[in-house]
Amino acid sequence: MSNNQAEFKTYYKVYNKKNKVLNSILTAISIVVCFFCITIVCLSVVFFRAQVIGASMQPTFNISLGENENPETSIYKDIVVVNRFQKGTNGDIVLIDKSAEDIEYSGGIISIKEETLIKRIIASQGQVLSIRYIDEYGYCQYYINGELLNEPYIKSQYDMNEKYFELFCQCNDNKENNFQIEYTNSYKEASITIGKNQVFVLGDNRGNSEDSHIFGPVNIDEIMGKVVYYYAYDESLIGALWQEFCSLF
Repeated sequence: MSNNQAEFKTYYKVYNKKNKVLNSILTAISIVVCFFCITIVCLSVVFFRAQVIGASMQPTFNISLGENENPETSIYKDIVVVNRFQKGTNGDIVLIDKSAEDIEYSGGIISIKEETLIKRIIASQGQVLSIRYIDEYGYCQYYINGELLNEPYIKSQYDMNEKYFELFCQCNDNKENNFQIEYTNSYKEASITIGKNQVFVLGDNRGNSEDSHIFGPVNIDEIMGKVVYYYAYDESLIGALWQEFCSLF
């Protein structure tokens, strides 16, 4: 074998080895890219993001939003991830579509306006929901089937004052939900029964929320999905980059 032939074989082996490594790397990259794209497509079918505007869910969302800030122009807008195939149950936070024609999309994010609400489910179909205003305390408490509802998430118990109780009675007084009211020396209590395929939803900021205590229970069909994750507004560069990274999933 000549020297030229030996050099060629050596070169061919080295080239072939490098080529196999390169092909393996390119194949791995292709698999990762395809998997990433398929995952994004699948997740986009199941989940969507929504931008929370306003203070009705404080302190759970938009906790940094000031009392006198305009929620439409404020920079403090948390983002939630919603599973469109889950309707939620008691204690879950959901998006409610009150006017599907008015939903606006901006960069893949739904802007929650008055027509698209974000609230917490308090009671579900068949449950008896009672609200009791206690004179001694000066605020209301909710009961489910006679048991006191533990609500550590609300902004202030004192936002549910006597006027709040009266508004609840005024807006939920109907035969359909079997409205009843009782007066005693120490408290007054109103009760309703949640109808079939209905839920009763409230904002965590009871003093600044248009919810079921004003418009009554909502139909399950109006629920757009259940909030499964959220990331709070962060004005730092790292926080902003993290939000953008999270928005990819």
